[in-house]
Amino acid sequence: MIEAVTVERFRGLRRLGVEGLGRVNLIVGKNNCGKTALMEALLIAQTADGGASRVYFVQSLRRSGVAPADFDRFWRPLFWSQDADGGFAIEVRGSQPAPIRLDFRRSASPPPMLTEPTAFAAGAPATWALDVRIANGGERTEQVLGGPAGLKLPAFAGSGREFWIAPNKNVSATDIALFSTLKQAGREAELLGILREVDNRVSGLEILAPTGTVAELFVRLAPDSPLLPIAMMGDGFQRCFEMTVSAVTCGVLFVDELDNGLHHSILESVWRWLAVVSSKRGIQIFATTHSEECIHAASRAFTELKDDGLRVIRLDRRDGETTAAIYDRELVETAAETGVELRG
Repeated sequence: MIEAVTVERFRGLRRLGVEGLGRVNLIVGKNNCGKTALMEALLIAQTADGGASRVYFVQSLRRSGVAPADFDRFWRPLFWSQDADGGFAIEVRGSQPAPIRLDFRRSASPPPMLTEPTAFAAGAPATWALDVRIANGGERTEQVLGGPAGLKLPAFAGSGREFWIAPNKNVSATDIALFSTLKQAGREAELLGILREVDNRVSGLEILAPTGTVAELFVRLAPDSPLLPIAMMGDGFQRCFEMTVSAVTCGVLFVDELDNGLHHSILESVWRWLAVVSSKRGIQIFATTHSEECIHAASRAFTELKDDGLRVIRLDRRDGETTAAIYDRELVETAAETGVELRG
């Protein structure tokens, strides 16, 4: 579990340190204070392996439609003031024996000639290189290579047990595959309880392939009712499905704007479910919100369960610098009782 993180020169964060992270972490603050950037940094450096692929993933979310081989448009916005030569660094500390530190910067050396078939034609030159220095008790360096013919990332050796839920609903083929695994294992009931908080008519979920080629997810609203494609359900239902199917299968869950699409009346139930599943399965959760209702719903859920695993991290930006204040469950309760807003 990650207990502390230091971010240097990443996106709009010149330097930010956060200590005392918990099992479930809700990141709050005003627009453009760095909430999503902090969560991205935690995703990138959660393990010593796969950092380059995770950077590529988070940037793909923000720069969709931009060719990844275009260094200036795709990769440079990752760096503070777009200074790729100065680089950025992320260090996490926690249950692992040694801190994990990843340093990214544009290589000062000429990029090598590619000799193996990749996204490039064999023997095509790379026109830029991004050096990734990895420290985790030892030290090694990897490279991301790019040029007119494509992109080459280091081999991904991460755990693959982390999931990122974007603000907009997006029930993907991966989500359907995860649900299929759960259904085969007889664990469908773990999802149905929370989905019924969104729509109490739900009686089951089924995977069908109406065209004979593409598998789709269908929802049954009553034992004798026709099945409906999940795309016909509301945004909140689809988003809740994404969160729950990921939470029961992952090791680390990241949810950007957790309450997006969810009615305030079900937030406490969602938080109660996340508290229980994260404790039961040893999952660490990071989420963002702009909503004071979401913060207090989390506090009520964890208080009811007598669970001290909740942390609220408030980010503030002043004069170009970002600071973090961390609140445990009792401090969040006190803020609610005294009328102090935590969302910024």
